[in-house]
Amino acid sequence: MGKSRAKSEPQPSDSRPLIVFPGGGIYFWWQAGVVQGLQKRINVDSFDFTGASAGSLSAVFAACGVDMMQAFHLAQKLAEEKNVWTRKEGLAGIWGDMIYQWLDELLPENAAEICTDRVDMVAVSVTSVRLSFLPLKRKSITRFKTKKDLIEACMASVHVPMFLDGKMSRSLDGDICVDGSITFVLRNKPWHFKPQDRKPSLMIHHQDDKELMARKWNFLETISLDQFEEMFEMGQKYAEEMIDKKTLESFIQEYS
Repeated sequence: MGKSRAKSEPQPSDSRPLIVFPGGGIYFWWQAGVVQGLQKRINVDSFDFTGASAGSLSAVFAACGVDMMQAFHLAQKLAEEKNVWTRKEGLAGIWGDMIYQWLDELLPENAAEICTDRVDMVAVSVTSVRLSFLPLKRKSITRFKTKKDLIEACMASVHVPMFLDGKMSRSLDGDICVDGSITFVLRNKPWHFKPQDRKPSLMIHHQDDKELMARKWNFLETISLDQFEEMFEMGQKYAEEMIDKKTLESFIQEYS
């Protein structure tokens, strides 16, 4: 389990830059590379984060200052223990337990305190475990009592029905929840949502990386370890280019 980490002094929410991580399945590892690239070049302690699905993990890791290379190597270790690379089904059906253990080992003990009112996590609440009754409602989670609460919120946000653990949904605070990106996929709406109508957010979306998109990996595909490493490196490169082009600097200046 991770050690506690010092929490930065709070600022009013409307004065903190907001970075948004949408869903992306395996493209999480591109987002992880982006987080690693940002951590190397700038101090993100004054940022807020919003995430849905895989993006919720990126948001929590970024807020908690988790070493993304350490996260990559631990994920590799867990995958090898579960024989993911030789398993016919790949990650299907076993990914959920792996993610839970991974989060528990990586996140600092005071992760809930760090993320409360700084990370806005999105899941989707449904009225039936068969997902047959509408409407699908967006569930925003931004307050966490314990590290376990935080991890449970992450698990609800990333819950791809059946794929993650063979179950259609995950319970969170009495709600039946599924993957936080589903409403955006079904409604074909853009990902530029801003919690509480705040100032413009900076979107970290894998579809904006043309080099990455040229690989044409399926978002739930179990690609090789070398390809995951390549994806991670592409994310770092994207972050460095964003900083060098002063895209991030211009965004931050909107809050000054």
